[in-house]
Amino acid sequence: GSSAAIPAVVRRCAGSPSPHPRIVCIASSGFDARPWSASIRQAVRGLAPAWLTQHGALRPAGVAALAQQLRECRADVVVAVGGGSVLDAAKAAIRLSGVAGIDAEAVVAACTSAFRPPPVHARLVAVPTTPGTGAEVTPFATVWQPEANRKLSLSGPELVPDAAVLDPGLLQSLSATHLCSGLLDTLC
Repeated sequence: GSSAAIPAVVRRCAGSPSPHPRIVCIASSGFDARPWSASIRQAVRGLAPAWLTQHGALRPAGVAALAQQLRECRADVVVAVGGGSVLDAAKAAIRLSGVAGIDAEAVVAACTSAFRPPPVHARLVAVPTTPGTGAEVTPFATVWQPEANRKLSLSGPELVPDAAVLDPGLLQSLSATHLCSGLLDTLC
């Protein structure tokens, strides 16, 4: 039930300068099929968030599209609800949302240290729905580039989420296989 605290955490992250912060929620395309999705939507309803979707595997083009959408929303606070890919997508998209005309090549360049994106002001509240990678507290975002057969990483202290809401109830819908594999990832 900790996810009920999301609005208070968002307001704390938004700070006092903005009496009506622009809130964006990012979730996976399978979000609404989860048994707890209605309670998350209910928890954030009063914040009047815009909803964005992270589709499929995290790839440079998807990060670029999400970053462009965040740029257009001019979000003050982003609430990312999902597994490690959704949290990594949100971290990368926020970091790159200050880049006008962002594209897949710029995402790859940022991940390979060939390009340093400008700073952005949006805050991130991470709400993990799987155990394992600790994406809700790390300064990394993993992006896959299958055409080059490589795993990229965007990194830096600005990628660490500003807050995390840990709700064990969000793990209850995981299959035993997914739960065990995530817990093994945690131990590793």
